[in-house]
Amino acid sequence: MNFFGIFTQDSGGDSSMLLPTILLIIFCVILFLAVIIGVILLLVYALKKPAPPKKEATYCANCGTKIIKGASFCAQCGAPVQENQEPPITK
Repeated sequence: MNFFGIFTQDSGGDSSMLLPTILLIIFCVILFLAVIIGVILLLVYALKKPAPPKKEATYCANCGTKIIKGASFCAQCGAPVQENQEPPITK
């Protein structure tokens, strides 16, 4: 008897185990493929780079004017631009 009687019928011609054995093999293959796909999806999700943080508006540290993107100096007062500077708090 080979592998539960699938390949040979040494059990006197009884093929009652043939269908359940084939179904079990198919189920195991499907389960194996599902596990492999799950592992691949987890790896892709884990290795995915996070999106860069959304850049907030930059404000002049001197006068509080909103700075135009890419500018090196404030258009209002001429002060040098600092990255992601919050507007000054005025009372």
